[in-house]
Amino acid sequence: VTKQGGSTPSYADILDYDHTTAPSGGFLIQQNGSSLNQYAMWWWNGDWQGISPTTTLATSTPQIFTIVKSGTNQAAFVNGTQSFSTTVPGTMQPNAPRAFHVGGSAIGRYFNGDIAEVLVYNRALTTKERQQVEPALNNRYFDDDDFCSCSWEMQHLGMLVYGPNDDPGGVGRTLQQSYLQSLSPWLSPTIPSGLQAWYRADQGAIVDGNNKVSQWTDLSGNGAHTRQATAASRPAAIASGIGGKPALRFDGSATILR
Repeated sequence: VTKQGGSTPSYADILDYDHTTAPSGGFLIQQNGSSLNQYAMWWWNGDWQGISPTTTLATSTPQIFTIVKSGTNQAAFVNGTQSFSTTVPGTMQPNAPRAFHVGGSAIGRYFNGDIAEVLVYNRALTTKERQQVEPALNNRYFDDDDFCSCSWEMQHLGMLVYGPNDDPGGVGRTLQQSYLQSLSPWLSPTIPSGLQAWYRADQGAIVDGNNKVSQWTDLSGNGAHTRQATAASRPAAIASGIGGKPALRFDGSATILR
């Protein structure tokens, strides 16, 4: 997941698997020389392969860039749409494990832009698998008509872990329906006017594997979520607390959410 800056140097590398260390080997995703915004995956099998064709990545536009080499086929995709498919030699020589370089290589070749996420597999993903990964990345990073706005999710939920068909607040509609209807994904307060923050132990309390609360989500829609990164300082989630209803239990010495 990347967004190019305005001017990228010649041979700029998004990802480089130590191809510059002798003996030759490895692979890289690199701008093709001084051909601005033209990227390909190069790899070694006694000589460099995959140099062409290339894929154009637009400047200053976030994109999901995928390259899949499966046997003698190499294909590239931008935001899930295929940009090319070509026949290549079947064998790769990736070298013994050394090191990945992101945003450049051991000899420079620095990439100018943003990189949000990189996934590298030791096998070719199937079409079905790729079509699962790309929408997941799209849902995580981008706003579009098919998924909820990331900024809206962060405001109301404080995280980007829910799918469009989830109903985290139990309101009887999907997250996507709440978003498209400009409704809160949580239950409505008795008096909404002037409400700045709202925390309920039975709604929006995110627990870890030890039943300790790592985030208490603000249900008001104002994004005032409270969190605790340190496990030892997290309050406990109590299923039957005040009035037999869920509550958070603070120990009076170290537990706090902020």
